[in-house]
Amino acid sequence: MRYITTFVLLLFLVACDSPKTIPNDDLANIFHDALLTNAYINQKSVKYDSLNIYEPILAKYGYTKEDMHYTLENFLRQKSAHLSDVITEVNDRLASEAAALRAAVVRVDTVRNVALRRARHTIFELEEPIVAKRKADTSRLIIKLPMQGAGEYIISACYTIAEKDEGTGRRFTANFLAGDSLTYHQYATIMHRVDSSELRTQFTINRTMAEKYDTLRLHFNDFATRRDKRPELSLVTVHSASVRFTPTEDVSIEQLFEEQFDDRIFSKRFIHSIEDEWLIVADSVVADSIAVEK
Repeated sequence: MRYITTFVLLLFLVACDSPKTIPNDDLANIFHDALLTNAYINQKSVKYDSLNIYEPILAKYGYTKEDMHYTLENFLRQKSAHLSDVITEVNDRLASEAAALRAAVVRVDTVRNVALRRARHTIFELEEPIVAKRKADTSRLIIKLPMQGAGEYIISACYTIAEKDEGTGRRFTANFLAGDSLTYHQYATIMHRVDSSELRTQFTINRTMAEKYDTLRLHFNDFATRRDKRPELSLVTVHSASVRFTPTEDVSIEQLFEEQFDDRIFSKRFIHSIEDEWLIVADSVVADSIAVEK
């Protein structure tokens, strides 16, 4: 409303001979475009001359600032005509457009979520437990995997350290290697001496790191400091371990559309994925509404 008032006052400054009245529909369109222009300028912090901005809007609909001046004067003279009605129409239209835009954003976000979910896959899963009872078994507590590229890595595992194990300060670490020399330390956590301990971590690797490193190393028997006591014999059992990988958003979306490319209509599996995502969103909205009512 404040920007429409500014717009009106600026146009009142100029008068001209033989102006024409602007119909309400066109007037609403002009106010609508003026509001959007003001919003954009404010968002971008652009310095501008108001009249230079508004004149092209008037010209778009075939009018001049003199026509606007004349039309606004008529509103003031005619008691039956209310400028507020035009402004209300503009506000209603903007509200409707905003709602449609929010819905479009939800649809885009839904496609994004579906793409990421469908692209997520397991790149490693331990087929059978690793049981370290001899010195020769220690090397099995180090797992090396080829890098999958930029994206999110989720690591989970379950392990047990035997009571007779004499080590202290043992850590699980996840590192990135370039060949056998260059190492990037990504994650570390102390391994606990309790039954069936679990660990889980996730991290995102950007394209620069993905190009630099070629191997992901999972180490279930890492002693990092001098204070740690490395035992002669590591008595560790890794019951399960897995790594799940999700490519970056742009790659995931590209994969999704490549998958659907041969279908003139998206496959039922894709449509069901979209519908499931919408149901989650709808449930959230309903839950929020109920909370507000309470």
